[in-house]
Amino acid sequence: WYQRRVRGAGGRVNGANYYGRWRFNHRGMFSDHDDPCVELRNRDPSLLRMLTISNIFDLPPASKLTLLTTLINEVLTFAQFREIIEEALDGARDAKKEWKSFGSRFIRKKRRRLPQDTENG
Repeated sequence: WYQRRVRGAGGRVNGANYYGRWRFNHRGMFSDHDDPCVELRNRDPSLLRMLTISNIFDLPPASKLTLLTTLINEVLTFAQFREIIEEALDGARDAKKEWKSFGSRFIRKKRRRLPQDTENG
């Protein structure tokens, strides 16, 4: 899958065609020229040649990391994935606020009870 994605990236770099319009609308204003796989293909063609003759597991760690980073950046160009990540971050932020609020209420209750406990004890 990764070989097809990286090697086939940017095959149609023309904003006037259907694919270019679809990509611009569904990938959150990213154009074909912003594609991380196209950038990798232009920057490091030897890595792609190595992928055609060998397996990804045979590559050096730096090349594996380059491929992984490129594919992560590729996925992040899709608006749908970015929305999912933003919703998860908003949920985590809300949970953190709720947890802090719960903690401060707990501490206030404990402080209110503390003088009563010391008088009785």
